[in-house]
Amino acid sequence: MQKKKPEKGVKRRNVLKSIGATSAGVAALPSISSLAEAQVFGNASATPSTIDNTSLRSLVIESSGKVEYEFTVTGLLSANDAPSETISNGTGSATLENETHEFSFTGEFTAFDIAGDATVRVDGEAFDYETFPHNTLVIATGGTVDYDISATGRVEVESETSERPSDRRVTGTVHSTHGWSFHAITYAGELTYLDTGSQTDGSEVVVVKNGTEIDPDRPLPSVKPSRARVESLGSAHDYYLHLGWDVATESGGEVVDRTDYGMAQATATSQTTTYSYSGAFQFVVVPDVGLVKNNPKDDTVACISLADEELSVTIVTSNGSTKELSATSEALNKSEVNVQITNIRMEPEDQQGPEGIEVNLEPNVTAEAAERAKKLHLAAELEREPEFEAVARRAESTSGRIRYDSAGITAFRISRGSNSADPAQRTLFIGAKFDLADVDGEDIVSAKIAKNTSTGEVVEGQIIKRLRTENNVPEGVQVEQLDTKSLGTATTSGSAEFESAAVEYDTDQLSPQSVTQEANTQKVGDLAVNTNGLIDIPDWLIPDQVKEMIDDGVDVAVDIANSGVQVSLSGYGALNDWAYEAGKFQGFSKKGAMALNKALAAPSPFVTALNEFNQQGEVTTCSCCITFGTVALSEGVGTAATMGCTALGGPVGGLTCSVFFNVLSDMLVQHDKVEVALEKTCSEANLC
Repeated sequence: MQKKKPEKGVKRRNVLKSIGATSAGVAALPSISSLAEAQVFGNASATPSTIDNTSLRSLVIESSGKVEYEFTVTGLLSANDAPSETISNGTGSATLENETHEFSFTGEFTAFDIAGDATVRVDGEAFDYETFPHNTLVIATGGTVDYDISATGRVEVESETSERPSDRRVTGTVHSTHGWSFHAITYAGELTYLDTGSQTDGSEVVVVKNGTEIDPDRPLPSVKPSRARVESLGSAHDYYLHLGWDVATESGGEVVDRTDYGMAQATATSQTTTYSYSGAFQFVVVPDVGLVKNNPKDDTVACISLADEELSVTIVTSNGSTKELSATSEALNKSEVNVQITNIRMEPEDQQGPEGIEVNLEPNVTAEAAERAKKLHLAAELEREPEFEAVARRAESTSGRIRYDSAGITAFRISRGSNSADPAQRTLFIGAKFDLADVDGEDIVSAKIAKNTSTGEVVEGQIIKRLRTENNVPEGVQVEQLDTKSLGTATTSGSAEFESAAVEYDTDQLSPQSVTQEANTQKVGDLAVNTNGLIDIPDWLIPDQVKEMIDDGVDVAVDIANSGVQVSLSGYGALNDWAYEAGKFQGFSKKGAMALNKALAAPSPFVTALNEFNQQGEVTTCSCCITFGTVALSEGVGTAATMGCTALGGPVGGLTCSVFFNVLSDMLVQHDKVEVALEKTCSEANLC
């Protein structure tokens, strides 16, 4: 059928009208704040059922005479030099007589018992099983304090006023009528949760970890916070500093605006401002001076001038090396940096006297260690929800065993309304996805939970099954959604109700998938929207449908761009200078705003874009569906599948959101072209 070209004037008029609405009243620095709105910790879905070498650990048990052993791990377990029947559901057990058994595993031990004389090595080092678990935590008070503690491995305490809700968690009360009383706790691995907040009489609490006193209010109990110091090299300068997460001001100044994602907005003077934070330095922006951005994923640092003159940047790293960079406003200047940054000095050239700012960084742990600790902390917080208990119980009764090792968990934090100038208008969500081990067959199963921290309400509780044949050919997707209202107060009665949604594939048209293939689909590309239907328009679409697709495609793209996402339009009605016009920065010169667009275009703040869909309601048309998928893929399908639905909050056509993302993940592996995968997925949603 001959395709009819829609009238260009209609499209251009719609775009111009929307841009006109964007030009006034834009919140300050929308794209900068949106960069901090979505954080994902880990990527468990890249290796759902095999041991990842980056987290692989070893265990060797060598017996002298007759020995009986039994141990349990929180993650995956495989027998390297031991009979396969020695392992079952994460537990290894056998009787040895002058023999050696070797295993590979992930995570920590929640039990380790040996009867007899044996030599045990973990990760090549001697392991004292008689004193397991090896770490100590003492909680002392002169009054009364309630505590709640968990770790990556086994936790033990001997007290009549304590309980163990699980192998990795203890709760209790320390009480003293006169003098000091304490509870001594032992644990394996690292602490994931430490709460001593319930001090009924306002008494002092002292916490000692492995002989060293620690702050009982520290958000990440296993990670000592890093520090950053900022000062001006000349006149006062406003700046925006993104430092990972959990940022707090320690001295020398006041944070004007701060989000839970580590974004600080303040003014640099000759007086030093000191921050504590977790994670890694992300970027610093000084209006009308420049930007320095850290890119740890590709081991580079980039800078760009935000003014007419060139920007001079000096970078010092933890190994003592120094890099001198110079940048204009026309393009990013990148340089390789594969170690932690400890000092950043930004100076505009051609100035009379010193000018610019200096940032000194004191990282106490690697970025990887801080990210792992944050992921485990978020997961531990969510494990305490009764909805998680219901989801985990259901998943393990039908599919396998929940993994609590770091490699099996992906956690996230996202914020709706993060472009608002008023922090009170932002809503923070946290969530975690736990892979399952010991699943029958080739199915890939995970359990997911998400919570609105503003209200304390659990908004998602799901069991996600990506079904596979015995030859690892995709069969479909099944999602069970917890009806949280069915829980009531009976969280252990098994009365929780689940609603199911599923899609089945035509397996004759699909081929086997592999973990390697799936890992390669994590990042597809930046957001580029073709308004001519967003993909090549199929011949079978009639002209009216084509016109509707183009109308809808432009409108959706405009709405997304209004929210701060960098969108490149092509096709009917596109504007050459769209990237700048749609992302104007209040308070910046035009040259500075355009430079910022160049610098911050790569990481699409896709949660902001999905919020636009959420405000519009359901995704109900073909082009809207494909735009929705494209936005998600700009961040990576793994990220989208993990947290996209928390941002959207509604269905995609005939599919629930979670089903849609997992179908899309399958289709991306099956088809070489992203456009084909998107169209196939939206066809499953009955929209294309």
